[in-house]
This record gives sequence, structure tokens and C-alpha cells, in this order.
Amino acid sequence: MRVLWYGKWFPVDGNYAFVRQITRRQADLGHSVALAYHGPEDLNPSARDPRIAYLTLPSFHPGPGLAVARPGTSRALVRHIGEFAPDVVHASLRVGSLDMALPSICERLDIPLVINFHVSFARTINTASAASAAIYALSRRILSAAAAVVASGPQQRAWLERLGGVDGARIHEVPHGVNHVRFCPGASEWRQRIRESYVVGYLGRLAPEKNLDALCRGFLRAELENARLVIAGQGPSATSLQRKFGGEPSITMLGHISSRTEVADIMRGLDVFVLPSLIEGLSLSLLEAMASGAVPVATDVGEQHSLVDGCGVLLHPTRVAEGVRRALIELAVHPERCRTLAAAARARARRRGWDRTASEITELYRRVV
Repeated sequence: MRVLWYGKWFPVDGNYAFVRQITRRQADLGHSVALAYHGPEDLNPSARDPRIAYLTLPSFHPGPGLAVARPGTSRALVRHIGEFAPDVVHASLRVGSLDMALPSICERLDIPLVINFHVSFARTINTASAASAAIYALSRRILSAAAAVVASGPQQRAWLERLGGVDGARIHEVPHGVNHVRFCPGASEWRQRIRESYVVGYLGRLAPEKNLDALCRGFLRAELENARLVIAGQGPSATSLQRKFGGEPSITMLGHISSRTEVADIMRGLDVFVLPSLIEGLSLSLLEAMASGAVPVATDVGEQHSLVDGCGVLLHPTRVAEGVRRALIELAVHPERCRTLAAAARARARRRGWDRTASEITELYRRVV
């Protein structure tokens, strides 16, 4: 089968990881794969797979996750699709000015369109969730024109069905996967350098919607003995977090960790992973932490409920700092509960692998072609 992806190649986040992992596994399965992405052309050259054709779409990027096509980009995309002659186009969407044109392009070329929509969401009302809901509403026409829409789990399926305009029969749940070879329990060289016996962590984007102030406040209010909070990542909130909490002796800001091997080593060294987001999709970092043996503590937003319920602690998204405080104390005081939840989280993460995700998506293609 010939598959042309329309997606992203930066920044390195869950959407990027999804596209990279699935395109590689489709190539492993013998499919011909191309990826049309918003440039610049020389982005991430070391991450490219020689079996995949990378097609650059001229654009500029005014903000995180935003891509604005330059004049002539729509014609370039039509040319790329025509030359590659795919059986299916798979769009892994975030926010891009060319997104609206994609359904009409595929309809004109008589090629079925499959869409993943990687925009975070939440049922609670806040500034972040209101902006997210507006993006979903604006994207209704794109989603309704797709032959199939891939939801990351039951919460996103329900969210799309409430949105209206998307036929429920065309929504298919295909959960994200995790690399179980890299992310698994075991010895952590990084943990051996940590003096404290109880280590809490967050690895991911440092942005206002991640609500990391609440994580830091909740950790400090817990007043745990022999405990450390570790935060790794980069983003617009890095400076304010460093200013507010960088002087706290029990909080460590690691900055950006570019090596995935080092990320995995840190994940193996955590007792608890906290994701305090105001909005979320399906967090790859959360899955990786669960697979590595950490207890997940996360706000009940996005797809977190289906991941964490029964194997971790769910936080109310309007009372995060207090929820973090209580959860961390409970897990510290009852280590046997911590071990039980960690084992349950590992078992749940084991059911999710990139090979399975790629196989389910390929089977979906066969239904729509």
C-alpha cells in the first residue's frame, strides 16, 4: 500500500513521535511511505528514515504547533500527492493554515483521507480548554470530510461525537503506543546519583497549560522528608519556573534532555510521575513513565482517565495543587500501595505498543480504500 502522510516534523513532541513511529513501522511492513511536512527542509536530518520520502512544504511558524503555508504551498502539496500517487492520505493534524484545503484536495484527486487530530481537550472550563474547544469547532468541516477519524481513546471519541458533524461510525479508537524496549523497569544510573529516597518527576513541555506551578506548590506543601521533585523539558514557562522554584533545595530543574536514552534512564528512576495539565490529549510521556515503573498521578483531562483510572491517582483539574499534595503524601506513607499501583500501570502500558498501533491503522486503511 502507498501511504502519504501530512504531518509535522518538529517540535519534538507527542505528535512528532506518533508520526515518526508509525511511518517507520509501516515501512517495516513493506508499505511505500511519504511524509509531506511544513519545512524548513533540513529539519531533523539525523531522524530521517531512508525508506521514507520526505516532502517539504514551504511555511513559517509564528508559534508553537502553528504552521502557516507560504504562497504556492497548496500547489506543492497537490503536486506531491499526484507524483507519489498514494492509496490513502493520512493527516496527523495539530494547527496549520493548509489543513482546511486538505479535504478538497483529496476529494479532487479521489483519494480517501484519514485524520488524527492531536489537539488537547478537557471537560472543565478554563482558558486553555475554551481555546481548545474553539479549535475543535473550527476543525469540524475538516473532520466531517474524512473517510475515517482516529481517536486516541474513549474520551476523545466522546468529545468528537459531542462536537457534531462527525459520523460516529467513522470514528475509530486507536491508542498511541510506547517503545517497550527502551521504556521498561530496571536499574537507573541517574537515580544512583540522587540522595533522596522518594523521587517525583515530570518530563515534557514547560508551558502554561501544563500547570507546573501547581505541581511545584503541591510538592512543597506536602513537606515530605527525603523527597525530591525533578522537572525536565523546555518551553515558554521555563524562565518563570526557574525564577519561582529554582532556589528550592528539594526541586531540581534539569532543562531539556535531548537523548532518549537519558530520558528512559530518568523515567526508570522515578517513583511517581505527575502530569498536572489543564488540557491534554494522550500523553506519550505519561505512557512512557507507566511502562518504566512509575506510579502515574494526573489530572482527569483529555485521555488521562482511560490511562490512569485503577492504576494511579486522578486529580480534579480545578484543585491540582491540593490534589498533588494529598496524592504524594498518600503514596509516601503507603509504599505497598505505591508498588501495587506501579505494577498495575506497567501492565496497562504493556498492552500498548507501536507495532499494534501501526497494525490497527493499516487495517483501517484497508477498510476505507
